[in-house]
Amino acid sequence: MKYIFLICSTGILCQNYTFAAKQDQKITPYSIIWNNNQEYSNISSNDNSLCTVKNPSGDLVCFDLYKDSAKLPPNESGWLGKYISISLGTEHKCGISVKGGNLYCWGSNFYGQIGNGSDVYASTTVRVLPNEQFISYATGYRNTYAVTAKGKLYGWGDNSKGQLATSVINPAVNRLPKEISLNGKSFFAVTAGDRFFCAITNEGKNSIGNFGKVYCSGDNSSG
Repeated sequence: MKYIFLICSTGILCQNYTFAAKQDQKITPYSIIWNNNQEYSNISSNDNSLCTVKNPSGDLVCFDLYKDSAKLPPNESGWLGKYISISLGTEHKCGISVKGGNLYCWGSNFYGQIGNGSDVYASTTVRVLPNEQFISYATGYRNTYAVTAKGKLYGWGDNSKGQLATSVINPAVNRLPKEISLNGKSFFAVTAGDRFFCAITNEGKNSIGNFGKVYCSGDNSSG
């Protein structure tokens, strides 16, 4: 299954392709053009939901994804707060607030993805590391990562594949943010896959912006 999302000035276009499993089967495309006359500034999705930040209000809204066009427009849910951006993991969500650059997470917390020391599902937003401001963050399969304004990199959640860059995979789960350090280097960007992450160190800045080296940790079974 492949999803393509395009931000438009007046709405969202979603297109879904179901690829045939065998060569003799037909490829059946299914697409939706949905327009609710709203402008957006940020977007993220997983297999079940699509979340957007409304422009210019900063309001965060999430929509269920359906294959049945009779159910459009999709069910909509709103979340308290004003956000700059949103990122969806497999079963949890995180966003950076407009005011203060604070990081909030909610959703599944079985592997500590929310970062509040618990394994209880977070039905409301939870502020992570309240004394920090954040410039980059990423949600993975069972993990969350974030870079502070001071260049510190934190990770939390599942560590069964070394996703938290520890020398030993113990504990297998970190329910509180753990600083991921690299010889005193600072970071400015992070991204996450299913069971790994990559981050860029801050080595300097030019006319294009910050630059540095990429470091990754976690599952390398597929190279």
